[in-house]
Amino acid sequence: MIKKYLLILIGLGLTISAFAQTETFDIATYTIPQGWEKSTREGVVSYIATDNAKGIYCTISIYASQASKGTAREEFDRNWSVLAATPLHIKDLPQTDKVSDDEGREVILGAAGFVNGNLSGTAMLSTIVGFGLTTNILTLSNDAGYQSTIETFFNGLTLKKVPPAVAHAVAATTVIQSTSKVNSPPCFNTKNGIEGVWMGIYMKAFYGDPLTLGHTIWKTFYSNGQVYEAIPDMGFAGFNKPESESAEAQFWSRYINNGAGNWIIKRPGVIDIDVKLNERGNMIISSQYYQHCKPVDGLRLNGSWTSWEEPDNPDLDKGALGQKALIRFSANGQFTDEGIFNTALQYHRDGTSVTTAGSGTYEIRNYSVILRYSDGHLKQAAFTGFLSLDPALDDKTICIGRVTFKKRSR
Repeated sequence: MIKKYLLILIGLGLTISAFAQTETFDIATYTIPQGWEKSTREGVVSYIATDNAKGIYCTISIYASQASKGTAREEFDRNWSVLAATPLHIKDLPQTDKVSDDEGREVILGAAGFVNGNLSGTAMLSTIVGFGLTTNILTLSNDAGYQSTIETFFNGLTLKKVPPAVAHAVAATTVIQSTSKVNSPPCFNTKNGIEGVWMGIYMKAFYGDPLTLGHTIWKTFYSNGQVYEAIPDMGFAGFNKPESESAEAQFWSRYINNGAGNWIIKRPGVIDIDVKLNERGNMIISSQYYQHCKPVDGLRLNGSWTSWEEPDNPDLDKGALGQKALIRFSANGQFTDEGIFNTALQYHRDGTSVTTAGSGTYEIRNYSVILRYSDGHLKQAAFTGFLSLDPALDDKTICIGRVTFKKRSR
């Protein structure tokens, strides 16, 4: 089955007539599989088909493009580890091949079987590299009957040429703009019961969505009835709301009060979603729980945090210089990054390719942490406490760039 899928993908082109273009995400335009369920979260859109009676499924997940950091093979190896091998516990090396499209991009294709709990099948990753950007498309399936749909999808795929220098310049400008110029709200103060930033732990598990179980998720409610169904990559310091509404329309919805003390999220073309607050102040959206994030303006931290599940694991200290998933903050506003943007946050989309570790000063405001390195470069990422915990009082777990970091005891 793995070889059959590879042969199918290798024979596919990456261009087709404009008449087949039906939806766009990031730089990708493609034909939507008919009848498949769409699922979106920050940085990825997925299309899902399941047949519970037969016990079969297929998912196609398109990840937002990233600035290329190496060769096509290096990009594939890195993405295979993060998107497939690690979350699906794949130990076997993937069967791979390399092709080129007619615009000069390099495409590395790889596939391997997996068994992850009750879920099994074949994981197929297409890493497409060209014009300074890397796009990843991950397909998971346990039935060869989906081959024709996969073929139709790849035949209808086109990738926009985006000059990296232009894209990076726009994103960098967004990072450093004054909040007074970009319609960026201050830390949210709840006025209508649900305004603000809410965080949850994704608990839904079914055939088509195996990679998100247990992941942190966010929703942001504005007082004007808008919902941003995530938290921005860089938080709200310098967030350009109008630009996001145009470029990330799939993340924007509206909510209304239903007149019975609760709310409804209204998405175009989708059934309304109930939003409730329980007696403990937790938000419930379609059985998924969220908690209200505390404001973080002016927060000072003191200690070391890592994305490793066991923060005191001594192996963390053995990592190569600049390649440790570890950051140190001090109460005097200083920090030392030992490599979080080369490891835990290597796919963080801030519009720059600078990922060097180093030291400097930090600022936390508007659900953002702003790191100003002593060599002059700047990195910014979303920042919240864990769920409804106030990080000024309980900083054992914090969230940077939507990744949980745990505090070390030393």
